[in-house]
Amino acid sequence: MDAQSLRQGDSGDDVRELQRALMQHGFNPGMIDGEYGQGIVAAIIAFQSSERLLPDGLAGPRTMFALRLVDSNTLPSPIAGVTVEVVSRMFPATPICNIKANLPPLLSSLLTNKVADKPIILMALATLRAEVECFEPVSEGQSRYNTSPSGHPFDLYDNRRDLGSAILERLFLALLAILSLFSALSSSRAAAAETSAALERLCGENPDLVQATREMKGFVPATAVTNALPAEGDARIVYRTRLDSANPQRFHIFEPNRAAQPIVVSAETTTSAVNDNFPSNESVLLHVRLPGDSHVWPLFYRRDFLVVECAAGQFRSWAMIQAYVSSPSVAYLWLPVSVTVFLLSTWAVSRSRKAILKVSTDGKLAEKYPSVFSAKQFKPIDYINPIQLTADAFNQASVQKFQVLMFSFIVGSLVLSLVLRTGTLTDLSGTLVALLGISGIGAAVSQVTYTSKTRLSFENWAWLQANRVLEEQAERGPQWKDLVLTNREFDVYKLQTIVFSVAVAVALVLDGAAHLATFEVPPTMLQILGLSQVVFVGGILVRPPATEDLDKALTKLRDAAKTYSEAAARNTDVDETGKLVPGTQSPVTVAVHARRQYEELVGSVIPMIESTLEVEVNEAALREAPMNGGAFLRPPVENCAV
Repeated sequence: MDAQSLRQGDSGDDVRELQRALMQHGFNPGMIDGEYGQGIVAAIIAFQSSERLLPDGLAGPRTMFALRLVDSNTLPSPIAGVTVEVVSRMFPATPICNIKANLPPLLSSLLTNKVADKPIILMALATLRAEVECFEPVSEGQSRYNTSPSGHPFDLYDNRRDLGSAILERLFLALLAILSLFSALSSSRAAAAETSAALERLCGENPDLVQATREMKGFVPATAVTNALPAEGDARIVYRTRLDSANPQRFHIFEPNRAAQPIVVSAETTTSAVNDNFPSNESVLLHVRLPGDSHVWPLFYRRDFLVVECAAGQFRSWAMIQAYVSSPSVAYLWLPVSVTVFLLSTWAVSRSRKAILKVSTDGKLAEKYPSVFSAKQFKPIDYINPIQLTADAFNQASVQKFQVLMFSFIVGSLVLSLVLRTGTLTDLSGTLVALLGISGIGAAVSQVTYTSKTRLSFENWAWLQANRVLEEQAERGPQWKDLVLTNREFDVYKLQTIVFSVAVAVALVLDGAAHLATFEVPPTMLQILGLSQVVFVGGILVRPPATEDLDKALTKLRDAAKTYSEAAARNTDVDETGKLVPGTQSPVTVAVHARRQYEELVGSVIPMIESTLEVEVNEAALREAPMNGGAFLRPPVENCAV
């Protein structure tokens, strides 16, 4: 093309070539008539927005270069327009002789240093207007602030990083990096400019197609559905045409300069609009398998494709597509990301278990209500053990938390893999959302039900801990056996939940990331998963009220201990109903009945604690619990010497 820039109102062959280029890139400028009208302006603005250029509707050098109409995107130098007359209007109070004398050296210096673009020229002139409006050199003048006593003039400015030298150095290095990047991009665009010739060679056996590509006949818009097309995966391209049931079409896709060519796997009518240019039921969705490259890097690279529509053995339409293609290797980045998230999660759990209770626990981790066990500290193997992330309030593995953890990691990894491959966040099927909802809600409900059903009241739990009744218990953490056992009993409700959850998880993995939007679980399977959650919660509710009975017994034991301590403090005793007897007793009979009643309750509570909580009771500590003033209560009167 001869013209370096075009604007509204221009006409001729250059405008006609511009219209064809816009049509080839999928931006319809209207009739190809060689007139730069509103249709071209609208198409240019849309194209400039897609290429992140200034959307001004003008076909300048950068827009022309992006359309492959010119070989360079270099803007015309504005130096020619910077004349003495123009600058004198910007410096009305400056003698014109100074401008004539000093403007040429200024412009020459800008050209020599390759900073002669319009913004830099304007900034240079603005600085001169503000600092030296006379437009002639002015010496700063030597002083003790810029020149040392025995140094050369202005030597105090040398190597002064605090004056900006270090910043300028960093900016220069950054500029070099940016220029290198632009150079690489320019090389890739130059390589893409050879596409048209390669397409002619590729389609040389079809004169109709060659003529159509040259004259833009039969051209239709087409684009990639996702930001990147996955190589060796389900690449989807939308093509602006309708399927003809009376005269079925065949679609072919070609890629220049490649031995292995893409394959169109299937074609279907779009059921939803991809964007404004591709409305539903008026476009065709092509499922394409793109051959991958042997190299691993770069993970994303730009490729050109020619899509051809044929019917009855005759050429009908064609489209040109430029799209980024992702390497199959990029999909495996989900693995280090998932492993990192998992290790950070286990590390956070390990840190929470290192909250040491000082002095009283002698280095053991503090028990946390409602658990009666100390949390087990992490061993090296525990950092890679997923069961550690499923601990409930009792330091046991929760099957519901395991279910949520499993589905979250599987779905999250698949979504991440697909995003890395296509650059687009995929939709999730309604079945998958229901599956995650069932597991999440089931985990929350079962956690609340199990905790409320199997925990002691806070007062009784604190009383046992304060009196060290359960102090000698071993540390405990979640174990795999907790997923199928409850109180040393095989739990079929847990087994049912695990079996169906694992079955669905395996199906989800085998179906792959590409089918997350269409993944379906049979309705009966969803019902079974929901019922398994209901049955599990129901199983908790119908269990014998052992913990509730123990809680009542401990409350009664605490009351007896309180009565025993009070009777001993008042030198009295209690009657058969446990009420304090008025007055005082002889030293031999003080609190005899109160202690006997407390001992009887201790004897019945010990087996209840060991059976319900599955812990061994420190019987001596339990019998000595009712203390007064730090002294243990006296032994039974039957053992005292009279």
